[in-house]
Amino acid sequence: MKTLDEFLNKQYHTKTPAKGSAVLQKERKKLYGNELPEGWEIVKLRDIFTPVDMKSRRIRVQDNTKYMLISASLYSKGIKFREWKFGREIKTKTMYIVHVGDFIFSKIRAKQGAYGFIPPQLEGAIVSNEYPILKLNQKVALQEFIEYYLSQPIMWRLFGQYSRGLKDKSRTKVNEFLEVKIALPPLEEQRKIVYVLKTVQQAIEQQEKIIKTTKDLKRALMKRLFTKGLDPNQPTKITEIGEIPEHWEVAPLGEVSNLLSGGTPSRQHSEYWNGSIPWLKSGELNDGYIYSTEETISDIGLKKSSAKIIPKGTLLIALYGKGTVTKTAILGIDSAINQAICAIIPKNNAFLPRFMQYYLIYRRPVILKKYVRVQSDAGRTNLYLGVLRGIPVILPPIEEQKKIVEILETVDKKIELAQQKRKALEKLFSTLRHKLMTGQIRVSNLKIPTG
Repeated sequence: MKTLDEFLNKQYHTKTPAKGSAVLQKERKKLYGNELPEGWEIVKLRDIFTPVDMKSRRIRVQDNTKYMLISASLYSKGIKFREWKFGREIKTKTMYIVHVGDFIFSKIRAKQGAYGFIPPQLEGAIVSNEYPILKLNQKVALQEFIEYYLSQPIMWRLFGQYSRGLKDKSRTKVNEFLEVKIALPPLEEQRKIVYVLKTVQQAIEQQEKIIKTTKDLKRALMKRLFTKGLDPNQPTKITEIGEIPEHWEVAPLGEVSNLLSGGTPSRQHSEYWNGSIPWLKSGELNDGYIYSTEETISDIGLKKSSAKIIPKGTLLIALYGKGTVTKTAILGIDSAINQAICAIIPKNNAFLPRFMQYYLIYRRPVILKKYVRVQSDAGRTNLYLGVLRGIPVILPPIEEQKKIVEILETVDKKIELAQQKRKALEKLFSTLRHKLMTGQIRVSNLKIPTG
């Protein structure tokens, strides 16, 4: 298999013809502003897809029969299993069966990339008449090539242009869907384009596996470190928060730290905003470090509100917000905070902020279940300051805290590196997909494995 670097090597690119050459003088086909290579065709989807006669797929849903229901994920993420249901639980009694290799799309969500081919594991699933069924002519177009081609965001926008009806209820009909044009290389070049894109995609999946495996390792490490300490053979004791090393202490968070929340300057006074003071909202907490904020406030905004400037290195925790409550961060800059954030400042160097951050992340499931309150109005979740003060935390000797932080930060760096690689590969995939699908990068000379 060729390496990614080899795919980008000059030998796989079409050389730009010299100005005035016969190639440039010859009229070239253009699609969506892109000039296409010789030998490529511009076709409508109706030239490669044939609508399936829905009557031939129609079934009458039976109450005591179990059916597989599926849905089309947005943004070209494919067709996914949804659930199994007995017929009596399905309101629509006329449904349509799909087979491997069928292409279906959501009439209402085609403009958001809700379409794809039926994979083997979804054979025999059923859909409503909101999902037209099409068959691809694989003598002229490869399924995987079409999957990659239609995964481009430009295609979603094109399907949106053909949607009819009210904005939120507009639908793309079969004939409208099939009117969209695509660029179609010869079959052999389609095969090579698929090979290149699949290779990059496999590299992305490899990084995702590394990220998942390393995160699993981190969870296991945290459990061991926060219950057994650095030496799993040392004596332990059972406390109100479970097993910990015998020489560690447990104390309420409020006894070993000062807790401070912030505030928000009035939005009615423009002079309070866009100043030189960073101002942090709870939604920006990321369980890591914060080096910049989305908004800033002025000196007068700080004076006229309960916002407080918190020094660099301070541990923060979100006090409320669905999906946000208990999120943490370490300030990498001096910054003011809003009222939904609590600064946790250790007393007498009782703990390292980074250590306590790791511990609070580890204990998050317990904190959410035992200490976070859900208000009846709109279901807002709160971690009240008084409750936060009473949460018991562990206090190993500082030297042990340092070593635990070093271990976990080493794992975090591995996760971060894999995430950066994944992001770079995703960017490469997007760029390659566009350039390969428009003929800006050619793979005509690429030799790929057969069979």
